[in-house]
Amino acid sequence: MEQINVVDAVIWGVIGLNVLISYKGFQDYYFREKYLFHVGSIIGRKDYLRMVSSGFLHADWMHLGFNMFTFHSFAKVIIVILGPVHALGIYFVSLLLGNLLSLYVHRNHAEYRALGASGAVSGMVFASILLFPEGEIGLYGAFFIPSWIYAVFYTAYSIYGIKSQSDNIGHEAHLGGAMAGVFSVLGLYFIAPDMFLFEMKWWLVAVMVVPTAIFLYLLVNHPDVVNVGGKGGQGSWAEWRRLQTKASIEGKESLSLVERLKLGWLNKKYGD
Repeated sequence: MEQINVVDAVIWGVIGLNVLISYKGFQDYYFREKYLFHVGSIIGRKDYLRMVSSGFLHADWMHLGFNMFTFHSFAKVIIVILGPVHALGIYFVSLLLGNLLSLYVHRNHAEYRALGASGAVSGMVFASILLFPEGEIGLYGAFFIPSWIYAVFYTAYSIYGIKSQSDNIGHEAHLGGAMAGVFSVLGLYFIAPDMFLFEMKWWLVAVMVVPTAIFLYLLVNHPDVVNVGGKGGQGSWAEWRRLQTKASIEGKESLSLVERLKLGWLNKKYGD
């Protein structure tokens, strides 16, 4: 009973912190702008707190609800097997490394903005798959597939999303967080093997890691091959949302001439 109480306390503590900070961001535009992931502020002003604080902000209730539901679904197995300290470590390492990959991919997009716990949650999902590979993941509450197959498709989709930059999803944080979850578990497996009551399935590790390793190698050494962000993609979408939000809260008169022209062009590109 004591262990169950600790598990619930950790899970609901993380969820509660996300809800409180996200709600503050919903109500306070300046608070959200101050603490979300913003490449220009992180690189230019060395505002490194955003690398962590952005993971507790969300775009809306649906975004928050989806991330917290996923976290709730996968966190328990990690806490029970590895303990609350290691589970929280995986959560925060995944959040940070997910944002680091986003920062690298968008290092030349000063206006790129992002927020959400997706990187941390992806790390928890992949860590749980490695700890319990026999499990299944339900899609739409009815259709279930083996968790390792889900990991394969998730990795492929994230790599495609980073390359295409065709939507408003932070695929970089997802992929970076997922790999952080895998390597966190592997690190614990080698450092404290007594914690594990099973042999590591190395074929599953390879399935998770090898495609990402190849992609990251190309991203660093041959960026022309992967052609990440060639169309501007998500960075432009994030700027459109920022200008729309600013105009709706502060009024269009608060926009500079350059911002008004940019908003007009982005409305044609992303507007209904």
